[in-house]
Amino acid sequence: MTNEFPQVLTIAGSDSDGSAGMQADLHTFFIRKTYGMSVLVAAVAGNSYGIHAAETLPLAFIDQQFEALADDFKIKASKTGMLSDAALIGTVVKAYQTYDFGPLVVDPVITTKHGTQLLENEAFKALKQQLLPLATVATPNFFEAQLLTGRTI
Repeated sequence: MTNEFPQVLTIAGSDSDGSAGMQADLHTFFIRKTYGMSVLVAAVAGNSYGIHAAETLPLAFIDQQFEALADDFKIKASKTGMLSDAALIGTVVKAYQTYDFGPLVVDPVITTKHGTQLLENEAFKALKQQLLPLATVATPNFFEAQLLTGRTI
């Protein structure tokens, strides 16, 4: 497929109130005049008061999304969002090493703005050792930066 706008990818969860995740990324892509597409990895049931439930999609389905996009599009850059567990991070890393999706922006989503932990403790190591080394840019918030560096800021 050809498209006059640069094609970019969000690898993220769906936030039901639209304030974060895939919905927020796609909105940002549109405003920046890029053609945004997504690999949906999870869905959360939430509102402005917090997250009430979260589900990760099956890894085989996530793999199929990556393959389908790689077969049809020339993605110029990608961004990750919520990747809740080590297996999911491994799936994303494997896909990123298999397909050329351009420079990678890693948003190391560890907690919500409400303090809800979204990244399992076992996944923290996978984030630091497997995903962050692939990043061109990382965008941790203040609290995530402290956790990732092991330093008080």
